[in-house]
Parts: sequence; structure tokens; C-alpha cells
Amino acid sequence: NNPLRILGTHSDITFRKELEKEILKEKEFISKIIDNSNAIVVVIDSEGTMFRANKYAQNFTGYTQEEISSVPYFWTRFLPFDARSSVIDVMKEAKNGNIIKHFRNSWISKSGEEKIFEWSNMLVQKDDGSMDYMASIGIDITEKEQIQKRILEQKQEFELIFNYSKDGIAILDLNTKFIKFNSSLL
Repeated sequence: NNPLRILGTHSDITFRKELEKEILKEKEFISKIIDNSNAIVVVIDSEGTMFRANKYAQNFTGYTQEEISSVPYFWTRFLPFDARSSVIDVMKEAKNGNIIKHFRNSWISKSGEEKIFEWSNMLVQKDDGSMDYMASIGIDITEKEQIQKRILEQKQEFELIFNYSKDGIAILDLNTKFIKFNSSLL
């Protein structure tokens, strides 16, 4: 008759458990940095689904992560109508393995607020070279753009005054050499 036999083994998994804790801790650390950054951080898969949008993106757009990732290209509603095709072209290029690293465009929130963002893109590819996903970081440059616009408007106003003034106007350097003068000075 066969005697009953029991075979047992054991192994110490302490190191593996510690490693798992460290990996989880690192993942949480990176997630906190991304979620609390003062920029939009998004990740879009090759089907056009924005499966990751940080808190800044969610707060600005007024949509939750669940809404944003609910359907492919949901995020195109953040774009002004006239910019949609050019941004979709960025995605098409990424699908072909080409990344447009930098561009700028506006995003519009659910409430209608519009901001201008400078985007930096990174393409992550599968082993076969096809797109796995694209990560994008958008920095709000709205205030900078508004200041540059005001400077340009003031420059144009100055040039009009300078060129069409009936009074003679001259611009001199610190050594009193004429740099420029208008026609009324002649």
C-alpha cells in the first residue's frame, strides 16, 4: 500500500516584498509630482484616448479623468474648432512614428475659459516602432502672449506717432549720435 507523503518547500520572499514596496512608493511619488505640477500633463494612446490627465488638466477643463478617457478624441472638445485638424495631424504623425516635439495652441474649458499652452511632446514606441502612446506637457503661456501682444501694439503706436508727427522727433544714443529721426526733422 502507498504511504501518504507530504512534500513542502519554502522560500524567503522578504526581499521581493521589500522591492514591491519600494516600487509602489516610487510610483506614488511620481504620480504626486505629475498630479501636483503647475502644467497640463496628459498621455494619449494610439487610438486617441487620453487615458491620463493630471489634476491641473482636469481642473482647467472642468472634466474628470473618467469623462476625458471615456471615448477616443474626447479631448478635441478642449480645442478651438479651427485648431482641431492641426492637432489631430500631430496625432497622425505620432502614429507613424514621427513626433512633433513642440507646438502651441489654445485649450478651452467647459466654462469657456481659453488659455494658450506651449506643448512639449514625447513619443513612446512599441518594439515594432509603432506608437504606444504620446505624453504631452502643456505650460500656460497666456499671460506671456498677452504681454507680447501689448508690447507689439505699443511699438506700432510709437512707430505711427514717430512717422506721422508734424513735430521733428529724433532718437539719439548715449553719445548724442543720431540713431533715427522722422521726416519732419528734415
